[in-house]
Amino acid sequence: MSSSVIRTLGLKKYFSGQTKALDGVDLDVRAGEFIAVMGASGSGKSTLLHLIAGLTRPTSGEVLIEGHDPAGMSDNALTRFRRRRIGLVFQRFNLIPHLTALENIMIPLLAEGKNRKNAIKRASELAGTLGITGQLDQFPDTLSGGEQQRVTLARALSLDPAILLADEPTGNLDSLSSQRICEILDRLCRDEKRIILLVTHEPSVAVWSKRLLILKDGRLIADRPTSDFQDAHHLAAAYQQAVEDRSDKKERKCAE
Repeated sequence: MSSSVIRTLGLKKYFSGQTKALDGVDLDVRAGEFIAVMGASGSGKSTLLHLIAGLTRPTSGEVLIEGHDPAGMSDNALTRFRRRRIGLVFQRFNLIPHLTALENIMIPLLAEGKNRKNAIKRASELAGTLGITGQLDQFPDTLSGGEQQRVTLARALSLDPAILLADEPTGNLDSLSSQRICEILDRLCRDEKRIILLVTHEPSVAVWSKRLLILKDGRLIADRPTSDFQDAHHLAAAYQQAVEDRSDKKERKCAE
């Protein structure tokens, strides 16, 4: 069995000294896993992704990416490592409005020192894979939400990262565009063996993954294969049950 690509050990993140965004999360992620992370607002979902990406540093505990500790890197080294090994996709598309779709996709390639000809070639290949070849000359505000998210996804994949972290990538999309993004993520994981770590509040999105993590109050309360669920409705019911069971246990403990 292959070793972990992502590992967190006793991961904690407190804000303002006392607020516990994450409270001791241990996690192992292996190559080629598609994992969905669910939880209520404030449960620590986005914080977990930000810590893995090195966008913020843990209060205590450790994150290891391919054996490397992002918290121990200088800012410049971390930026280079993240750009080469981790792709980031967010609910807000974060596209530069005065650049075309093609130019937006090319940004990481040019930042990495690729020449413009090769950058255009790579961006065009990704556009073909994601079905947006016809939109490359358009500016972001002329694209649909689904098209903008595919441009964002192409940009995240431009340097061929082993890990793709996606924080509510379908949150601003209609159901058809959302399912299209899920199909693309599934293919990236299945055919290209990338790690997909996806934060979502939608069972219809989470059911595309192979493994479901549930966070509550900064703690990992469930870690299950999605093959346990017949469909999104069964996944939603299991999620609700896990959250309620955790609440009941907490109430009983407080009463003792």
